[in-house]
Amino acid sequence: MSSFCFVSSVFLNIDLKNPFVKVLLPILAITAVLLISKKRFGLSYTQDLYLRRPPIDQLLLWLAIDMIWMLSTNYFVGWRGPWNFTPWIAQPLYVSILRVLAVCFLGPISEELIFRGFLFSRLKKALPVNEWVIVIIIAAFWASIHYTYPLLVISIIFVDGVILGAALIRSRSLVIPMIMHICWNLYAIW
Repeated sequence: MSSFCFVSSVFLNIDLKNPFVKVLLPILAITAVLLISKKRFGLSYTQDLYLRRPPIDQLLLWLAIDMIWMLSTNYFVGWRGPWNFTPWIAQPLYVSILRVLAVCFLGPISEELIFRGFLFSRLKKALPVNEWVIVIIIAAFWASIHYTYPLLVISIIFVDGVILGAALIRSRSLVIPMIMHICWNLYAIW
């Protein structure tokens, strides 16, 4: 579940089982972050949020690093669980499509915009610390939002947050963490 969906379900009592709501919430989050970033804080999409085309070599490097982390942790810990397509077969096709759209694409885009886009930019301007400290702070916060998972899985999510932040710092493109997060969720959803 994306962090925005979690917060929405807790504070707004929204039915997250509705597949249309699962798609709508991250769309609203993306829209809100982009509007608030520009209108309220005067942030540049390319300079402050790093929404720019990534260098292909950086994209491939960080995808490889993240996939190795994802597959090796799953191999040793089994956080993903067994492959189970029964729920997918049992539900209508449109529900499956909306679920994949929400969890694998819109959710990661909204989370990356919030955490490694907006929060990273705001903390970078507000705190007189090294960018790596901000990466660790954000990774810890991001992992803590996944508190319903076992502690070992939260630890894996924390390290992945550090990897996502490192990809942002090294590439200066938020698109790379977005694609990495999308790939992770595409693997985990089934």
